[in-house]
Amino acid sequence: CVKLATLGDHNAKNAIAAATVSSLAKIPVDKIIQGLETFEPVPGRMRSHALPHYGSKALLIDDTYNANPESMRAAIDVLSHYEGEKILIIGDMGELGKKAAQYHTSIGSYINKKKVDYVIGIGQLTKHTIDRCKGNAKWFENKKALIRYVKSKMKKNTHVLVKGSRFMKMEEVVEALT
Repeated sequence: CVKLATLGDHNAKNAIAAATVSSLAKIPVDKIIQGLETFEPVPGRMRSHALPHYGSKALLIDDTYNANPESMRAAIDVLSHYEGEKILIIGDMGELGKKAAQYHTSIGSYINKKKVDYVIGIGQLTKHTIDRCKGNAKWFENKKALIRYVKSKMKKNTHVLVKGSRFMKMEEVVEALT
């Protein structure tokens, strides 16, 4: 059994592929395991941060490196598997062309099928996502108000995932919450 420092089924599949190729290259199994277990995700790529100032089980997942519909769904899947309260913070997905609004709306439909307690959005295109979401979904015009709102919702067992395309600078939200 190998323990990875990154989250998500998609990253587990990448690890399996890397192990397979390494095995075919005749790299010893103990070296493959060591390599997989010492791998550290780059900032903004499914990197988790404990939030002890909110509670012993509070966690933030930073997936702010970039966003597209597939990676957004994968990130939502990761968050939905956690126990406790879940907050999804999303910004616009960029470079989607003429169907950008449609893609953002479809993400709202996807979120509705998952166990997420709060969906918090920022960005003009993300407004389409928030409008499609059912339940506790809120859109903000600026990060300062968004951050203030999220902090008011944090509890000892809250899990937060932050996701958006580079131009949205969602890492600013991560920095404010960690």
